[in-house]
Amino acid sequence: TKTPLDTILREWAEALAHGQPLPLAAAEDLCEDRSLLARFAQQVAALGAAGADNELNATRLRLWGGYSGVGLWDITLPASGAVDANTPSYWSPGLQALLGYHDSSEFPNVLGSWTSRLHPDDVERTFANFNAHVYDRTGTTPFDMEYRARTRSGAYRWFRGRAGTERDAAGNPIRCCGSIVDIHDEKEAQGAKQAQDAAFNARIHEVSETVRQMAASMRGFIADLAQTTRESCENAEVGIARIGELRGLIENVAQK
Repeated sequence: TKTPLDTILREWAEALAHGQPLPLAAAEDLCEDRSLLARFAQQVAALGAAGADNELNATRLRLWGGYSGVGLWDITLPASGAVDANTPSYWSPGLQALLGYHDSSEFPNVLGSWTSRLHPDDVERTFANFNAHVYDRTGTTPFDMEYRARTRSGAYRWFRGRAGTERDAAGNPIRCCGSIVDIHDEKEAQGAKQAQDAAFNARIHEVSETVRQMAASMRGFIADLAQTTRESCENAEVGIARIGELRGLIENVAQK
């Protein structure tokens, strides 16, 4: 008796679910071409392997995007090249978490979710750098910059953003992918060090100015002292001369 087709399919489904080879013996009664059955089994096995690889890659991407501290994003650019706030975009769970959000219900998968949160002072230069990168058909203009973005709490934090763009044969942008990393603590420490260095340099300048003033005052004092000394010496010489004259007078009187 021939094995029913539904039984064969159930056996194959179970084998695929457990990563096992397809049991072809039961199907030989339904298909006399053994080579065809073998090719079919190979193709099914290849599809199963590809599916496993895709699942593994999806798992890796999910873990990287959620726990690596790096926010990933992906934008498929329209054929016209024009993008706006409603352009579909993918924001990884890690990116949403860096900004304080939980999922796409709070941080929708549209370009405006990112652009609307840029710091007002950083909007112009960020757009300029992004457009220069995307629309450079030679692909030689990088996108690697630091900017501030508003988090869910309302506070702004510093991020470093990088991007790369896939292009067609003519250099037109097709897809743009990138990442952000929180560098706020690093920027804060850098700012504190710069403030400390500025205060130190100001103190050095203050001390140098004080020393300069003291030196100028000492030069004046020394000059005054020298002048006084010269005058004292001149007065002493005059006194000695007068003593000599008086002594001569006394000697003359004594002789008379």
